[in-house]
Amino acid sequence: MPAPTTTTVDSAGLVHLVVGTAGHIDHGKSALVERLTGFHPDTLPEEQERGLTINLGYATFVLADGRRVGMIDVPGHERFVKNMLAGATAMHLVILVVAADDGVMPQTREHLAILQLLGIRRGVIALTKIDMVEPEMAELAAEDVRDLVKGTFLERAPLCPVSSITGQGIPELKATIERELLGLETTASEGPFRMPIQRAFSAKGYGTIVTGVAITGAVSIGDTVEILPAGTRSRVRGVEAYGLKLSRAESGHRAALNLADIDYHAVGRGQVVVQPGHFVPATLVEVRLRCLGDHKRPLESYTDVRLHVGTSEALGTLVVLDRDDIPPGEEGLAQLRLEEPVVVSPGDRFVLRMPSPMVTIGGGIVLGISRSKLKRLKPWVVETLRGKEAHLHDPRGYLEQLVLAAGPMPVPVRSLPGQINRSLDATNRLLSELEGEGKLVRVGRSGDLVHRRSLDELVDAGAAALTELHAKHPLRLYLDRSLLRALPRFEALEMEVFQAVTDALVARGKATAAADGRLRAAGAEVRLSDRQRKLVQEIAERYLENPYATPSAVEVRGLVKGGAEEVDRAIEHLLDEGTLVRVGGDVLFHRDAVERARESLLAWLREKGELQSADFKSVLDSTRKYVIPLLEYFDEQGLTIRDGNRRVLRDASSK
Repeated sequence: MPAPTTTTVDSAGLVHLVVGTAGHIDHGKSALVERLTGFHPDTLPEEQERGLTINLGYATFVLADGRRVGMIDVPGHERFVKNMLAGATAMHLVILVVAADDGVMPQTREHLAILQLLGIRRGVIALTKIDMVEPEMAELAAEDVRDLVKGTFLERAPLCPVSSITGQGIPELKATIERELLGLETTASEGPFRMPIQRAFSAKGYGTIVTGVAITGAVSIGDTVEILPAGTRSRVRGVEAYGLKLSRAESGHRAALNLADIDYHAVGRGQVVVQPGHFVPATLVEVRLRCLGDHKRPLESYTDVRLHVGTSEALGTLVVLDRDDIPPGEEGLAQLRLEEPVVVSPGDRFVLRMPSPMVTIGGGIVLGISRSKLKRLKPWVVETLRGKEAHLHDPRGYLEQLVLAAGPMPVPVRSLPGQINRSLDATNRLLSELEGEGKLVRVGRSGDLVHRRSLDELVDAGAAALTELHAKHPLRLYLDRSLLRALPRFEALEMEVFQAVTDALVARGKATAAADGRLRAAGAEVRLSDRQRKLVQEIAERYLENPYATPSAVEVRGLVKGGAEEVDRAIEHLLDEGTLVRVGGDVLFHRDAVERARESLLAWLREKGELQSADFKSVLDSTRKYVIPLLEYFDEQGLTIRDGNRRVLRDASSK
């Protein structure tokens, strides 16, 4: 979501813009670039032998005042459209080249459609080879082009008749290009550095060189960069642009980076050089997709497609989300499920082609990346994507939408800068604003983010669930959190989110917490029937009959009248209200017995300073089965501390 800004020039005189060519094969694109720049862009031996542009070519366009602009020449053959796409995604201004002796041809149409899908908004039309036709023929070709570009961004573009052989019209074309460039807006240098790689090679004495056009941010000599999606890191030891050595490359520069400690075979077109820790490669991409008007049928879900974004291409499947299909000439929301990860950011433009036959079928704009496969025709999915789309140029609003879209899943802060094209510091400032307004909540030690709305929904659901659980456990004053955690709404939550929900239940007065963390819904009461009251009283008395040789919960079932479940609930109630105390495992004591044991223990230790477990057996007239758990209970309570086989008071102040 780069914010537009006026054209800027750095200290080296480099305009932050790239000019590119487009058009059918053999319409004179490369020859025109040579006339405009003095440099022929076809450098491969095969290209020079065949007179056919195969790969991307590069040159430098020099303005009248000496400032430099990057220029990219693309192949026009239908077999090399994927190479054309790798260059076209970096263009800010395009020269649509049409030969006067041929007029509009198939790749003229396809290239124009691609430029439209990529969101290019400014260009110039060059009518080439006018030296090869009569003036009337040139006029017909010009009319042909004008008919083609009606309704496109080139409808009002200047049309310049030229000859690369004689030089006719070249000065006028140069002046027109310069005029269009100086009136153009480009992207700012803010945000983390990102440069899709167009070419990688090894230069003698330098090592690995990668070239491309920086989309956002800047990189300087000495910076560490990451190559995604591989995740390899390297150090920048040299920067060049347009034949000039620089200390820094910025967005809009067609730059070459000399990378240290990396084999050039390990990098190449399709990978992206980025500032480390800001971008996450994705295989699930959310988009607004337009089906080309001349495509013969609607774009349907589960169609196999080939995605072109930046210099990357990846096979995948299209899933239409907001409608049954996308008819020719119309748009829709969709998810691209890719076989290989790509690096994208909201606002990026992309093109879709069929894997076979390889024809362009549509394209559009990236809205975001998904954590999971999105379901078709679901209102909340459509609402979420429309929310992201509405905030594409509003980083603060988009941040909130990102966290909101994640629902109960916590969003890592590290994943956010690359999705809004802002630095980590700038992202944190925006997050602080949203937190200050109460819209975002941090959870757990990691400080991951959940939207307040999502947390509120979980808290309300938690309060209702606690009430329902009390109805299922009518004799329980407090409920173990595991009962709430086991419910479908909460079992899938990350633990830090579940903890935030239970903490909020207590903080907002929707529940109270016992010392051991158990929860009680606000307003929950225990109402015993006469039968239940008698049963509870009888069980309590059983634990006083032999206070230090007490029955287990299972044994109590055979000592009182009542079903097993009824007896168990009564024991739970006695534990909740504190009449019974669990001192370990299945060993239960009456609280009066525990208090008497505590007083006896204190009296012994105050007099003798230490106590053996055998001593305590004599004091209580009990057995090891009961004495050991009771002593460990007092250890846990902080009354005593174990030292080998003896106990001493933990705190001298207790004496």
